[in-house]
Amino acid sequence: MSDSAKQPGEPAGPRGDVPCRAFSEAEQKQPGLTGPMDPQHLKAGASIITTASIQTFNPSPGVIDYAMTKAAQVAFTKALAQELGPKGIRVNAVAPGPIWTPLIPATEWPDKLPTFGRDTPVQRAGQPAELAPAYVLLASDAGSYMSGAVVPVTGGKGL
Repeated sequence: MSDSAKQPGEPAGPRGDVPCRAFSEAEQKQPGLTGPMDPQHLKAGASIITTASIQTFNPSPGVIDYAMTKAAQVAFTKALAQELGPKGIRVNAVAPGPIWTPLIPATEWPDKLPTFGRDTPVQRAGQPAELAPAYVLLASDAGSYMSGAVVPVTGGKGL
């Protein structure tokens, strides 16, 4: 979004404080929050969960673009949690550490694969299924007092 300030004479967007043009641009860039997932369609008790990354907090060389987008996701999550909290809608993030996904062998250099994840206290990379309990917690009533949180699933590596 190039300009988030309402300009004189510009009509307000659907949220009232964001100009139509800026709101439209933001909607196009946040497809998960349009249509049925638009916060105005959610009811009290709903939960929005985003996926961040340990790279947000400890970026590795060579992944600055990825780290920056994940950092923006965390800022978005925390701001949206503040905005939607009074409506009873919780917004949280899960921040995975090194996780074996199909992307890892496709993008890592072959010499790095044998040590992938060994720099964590548990000395291994996680499996995708090991992320599921964090998402389930945040989506369930057991996480009803959690909002604006970033839950690390990092093999013990700090955020």
